Amino acid sequence: MAILFKNNASTVTVGLPTPAAHEWIRVASTDVFPTLSADNPSDYYMVTLVGDDDLEIVKVIGTTIDKDGFNVLIVKRAQEGTTARIWPAGTRVEMRITAGALQSFFSTIATTEKLGVSKLSTYQQAIEGTDNTTNMTPRRTVDAIHQFNTTIVETPVVTGTTSVRSGTTYPYTFTASVMGGFEDPIVAFYYVGNQTGEEAFIRVPVTTPTTTNATATGDVSFTGDAGDVIIVTTYAETASGNLSRYGTLNVNIIANNPPDISKLVHDVPTTASRYATSTVHFSGVTDADGDEVKYRIKNAVNCSFSKTNNIAANEAVTITWKMPAGYPVDAERAAFSGASTFTLEAYDFLGGASSKNFSTTVQYRWANDTKVTVTSGTSPHLTFTFAAPRPGEPSFIWPNVFVYDINYADGTLFKHGWLTKDETSNWTTGRSVTVDVPWNENLKIHTYWADNGEYDLDTLRVTCLQDVEFSTVVTFTAPVWTTEQGQTITKDDMFNVTWTQGTSSPTYTVSGIEVNTSNDPNFGYIKRSSNISGTATSVALNGSIWWIFDNPAATNYARIRNYWTDPSTNKKYYSAWSSPLLQVNGQTASLDAATIISPATNSVLDPSVVIPTTIALGAVTGQTVDKMKISAYSGVTADPSSQQPIWTSGEVAYNSSYNIPANALSWNGVYKLFVDVHGTITGWARDTDGVVIRTIMHKYTGQPNQTYPVQGQTQI
Repeated sequence: MAILFKNNASTVTVGLPTPAAHEWIRVASTDVFPTLSADNPSDYYMVTLVGDDDLEIVKVIGTTIDKDGFNVLIVKRAQEGTTARIWPAGTRVEMRITAGALQSFFSTIATTEKLGVSKLSTYQQAIEGTDNTTNMTPRRTVDAIHQFNTTIVETPVVTGTTSVRSGTTYPYTFTASVMGGFEDPIVAFYYVGNQTGEEAFIRVPVTTPTTTNATATGDVSFTGDAGDVIIVTTYAETASGNLSRYGTLNVNIIANNPPDISKLVHDVPTTASRYATSTVHFSGVTDADGDEVKYRIKNAVNCSFSKTNNIAANEAVTITWKMPAGYPVDAERAAFSGASTFTLEAYDFLGGASSKNFSTTVQYRWANDTKVTVTSGTSPHLTFTFAAPRPGEPSFIWPNVFVYDINYADGTLFKHGWLTKDETSNWTTGRSVTVDVPWNENLKIHTYWADNGEYDLDTLRVTCLQDVEFSTVVTFTAPVWTTEQGQTITKDDMFNVTWTQGTSSPTYTVSGIEVNTSNDPNFGYIKRSSNISGTATSVALNGSIWWIFDNPAATNYARIRNYWTDPSTNKKYYSAWSSPLLQVNGQTASLDAATIISPATNSVLDPSVVIPTTIALGAVTGQTVDKMKISAYSGVTADPSSQQPIWTSGEVAYNSSYNIPANALSWNGVYKLFVDVHGTITGWARDTDGVVIRTIMHKYTGQPNQTYPVQGQTQI
């Protein structure tokens, strides 16, 4: 690899402005510069883009012609400490001798053996001439040229601070004048903060070129250990390219003092609870060097911060307190609390830092000692009380819900319920809960605090002190028959039965009754069974459906029991069966209507004397006839269902004959006689046919005497 040179090589940029990021430059001609051969691909040359106040040195590694036909230099931008910028068309591109070009004369193969030097001097020894064997590195070659070249520029003066800390940057002012009689104004200064003697010089232009007290300012950054001496070095450049000798200033690196964290003021709490947040502030830490102090958070365990770096004094930072990873949801046996830790570091911009460790005791859960007491459990209206959670706010966040599960003895859930903290004034006191529970059951209350009423959404649950067992008791008494015992009925009867309702304790309204009938007092066989809802105390039972009949009469039994419905489960609970049973006799019996066979139909009778009647019974089955009633109605078409009788015997003991009293009927009348008979089981059998009779005219008024035949005469 070789660097190439050519005298008086110069051109200008063409086309659009050259952006700072482009690695190519369009120029009017590439022929004015050395030729880069493909046979030596590592050859290059250096050119300088010259502006009014700026220079940029670039390394040319190739040439080409672009698609628009422009000549192009292929380059590496911003060489030797210069800065890439946008260059307009018409910018001068010149080949100049640069420090880098001179340094390239000395390659890494120029070892002590090659140069015949037994000992390399330090940079300062070389400058001051205190060592007779100079270290001819590339930079120091440039140094030697500056030191021993005849110049028209006075040695520049460097002014600025002489005590710095590693990592800081300070401005330095460079001042120089041209010797008398020369009109070659100073246009720029080159400077470097010599750390190793190998750094490239930085060019800073003079704002207004002048021959007297030309001035420029540049920033120098310092890196090193306390006790190191850094030499700020500068030289001046005139418009004609004349260079001054070096002007220097020794700068001492001093130690950086870390912030004093012993003066820290903070409001980090010593106790907290998970889910909770704390707003904290840090201040009070001072820095002996006067540096601004900032704060940062490190090594946070079981806590997080809204900001962890570049925290200003008294800036509000929010801490969210957390539990350890893997902390269980069901936490009654897990750790009650633990430590959340972090390190606070106070630091300055130079890396000085001091730290303080913090530890806050964070409560992870509520205590599992909440006592639950059943105050009313035998009644199906369960009432239980529970105390407030411990601890509560402000030391710990209140649970969102108090959850209770009422389970059957086998663990089956009956009811899952909860109260929210909004319903209960944030649990500041205990609470009482009343719940309808199943009748006549052994139950258990399981309670716990939780952060959500939906089990699957919980992130924390803490069971209360213990489950509480209790039993509910509801007792029932049987209804009692009030119907007369031993009545006989037939299959055609609607037999009405009555009773008094049973009772429950506690008192609940009867939901209905169940009625059974049978001819077996043990009810091994049931003739009929039915549930009748409501609170009725009587019902009519159809004979043919409910009872068994026979001749002689069959003995039937009826039993009844009440039932109640548990409103919490809709389950029916029955009383015992009524005792004693109701006994009913079912008789197969019938009675046909009787008829009057004497007097005969259309008989003419004397109403002034007794009128004898003869009665014939109809068919009688399974009973006896005990009563009868004879009635006389007016008219041939008389109808007992719609008329009142002219005369009636009323109910009299049954007899096959009966005498209608004299004068019961009127003279000269037409009557229809009916006879009703009464069976001991079936009741009245009505005569629907009747017998028509007539009565004579009055024997003392207008009736002729009978002359023939004579009384007792025999006729042939």
